[in-house]
Amino acid sequence: MRGCVVKTVLKDGTERYGIKWVTPSGRQCWKTVGTKRQAQKALVDVLGEMHKLGSAYQYSNTRFDAYLSRYLQVCEEAGMKPSTIATYRSTSRRLLAFYGNAKVREQVTVQSVQAFISDRLAAGDTPKTVNKTLWLLSGMCESAVNEGVLTLNPVRRVKKPRVLRSTERAILTPQQTAEVLRWVTTEYRPALTVLAMLALRPSELCGLVYDTDISFKSSELIIQRVCWRGSLHLFPKQNKIRRVAFGSTVRTILEGQRVGASNSRHGTIFSGRGGGLLDAKVLNIEFKAACKRAGIALPEGADGLYTLRHSALSSWLEAGIDPATVASIAGHSVRTLLAVYTHPHKANAQKAAKVMEEAMMSAHRREDGSEVAQSA
Repeated sequence: MRGCVVKTVLKDGTERYGIKWVTPSGRQCWKTVGTKRQAQKALVDVLGEMHKLGSAYQYSNTRFDAYLSRYLQVCEEAGMKPSTIATYRSTSRRLLAFYGNAKVREQVTVQSVQAFISDRLAAGDTPKTVNKTLWLLSGMCESAVNEGVLTLNPVRRVKKPRVLRSTERAILTPQQTAEVLRWVTTEYRPALTVLAMLALRPSELCGLVYDTDISFKSSELIIQRVCWRGSLHLFPKQNKIRRVAFGSTVRTILEGQRVGASNSRHGTIFSGRGGGLLDAKVLNIEFKAACKRAGIALPEGADGLYTLRHSALSSWLEAGIDPATVASIAGHSVRTLLAVYTHPHKANAQKAAKVMEEAMMSAHRREDGSEVAQSA
């Protein structure tokens, strides 16, 4: 901001001091102050106030649609997963329909965000869908706070819709998994077997490239890309490449896929019909059909392929494999692993009840024995 101290000499020779400054809008202002030192101090205070007003004035005309578009571009340039960017762009349509070219500083408020939530719920969106949209809006608002466009993130202060999560999930024992795989058609049995034995994500399995993602020397798969919407993308989860060890059964399967991978257009280990990329949806349909043939019922709406992942990770934890090792295989933190993949079993609950019962009975026996000894 521009400003200066001005000295004025009156006809009688008296000196007076004042300050002159220019507001962010361009208007010139003048104010008479006492002494020179007082004028200098007043100028510092005024210029500091003008700097704050200047930031507000600079961003007062920032429009929602333009800022959201720039935020998505920044996310893409920062290396965010293509699937996440595509989800954000799809989700942004709801925000644009509500806010349009509204002024971010004036109209993106706690009240407007709460009104947006009510509007989307009334339109038929599920609480989960609304919360996903709020994730995008919150990220955008957080960026706006860092840049000075907003003074606070309004999404942090709204009451978000509650998502009722189903606790029911089918966890297969290794014997049940083997029975299901026996009913899978020959075409898809190798892929589903690798998926069941290594607890990979379906997109990671479909994105494995034979020449670069297999280390037969160390018996490891290198997970460094995913297959999503018909194309391969590097860096799957959290931009971390990980290695997953495999045994003799998986080694035999991988060696048998060499010819098929050479004929694949993308060089993937498992390819779809015609040499294209394998679609995880096809594997999901095949797995659910095999479960039906084997007489194993999955919960309604369950993601079949993730049942294999949950079953493998849960079996490893139950077998005593340390959580750090299981978490490294899964590509999760230990905290997430224990929160998501540790499932209660009725048999373990009965064991817990039996342990307490035996402990109480043992204590009673000791008390009875001591009383007998005292009476003797």
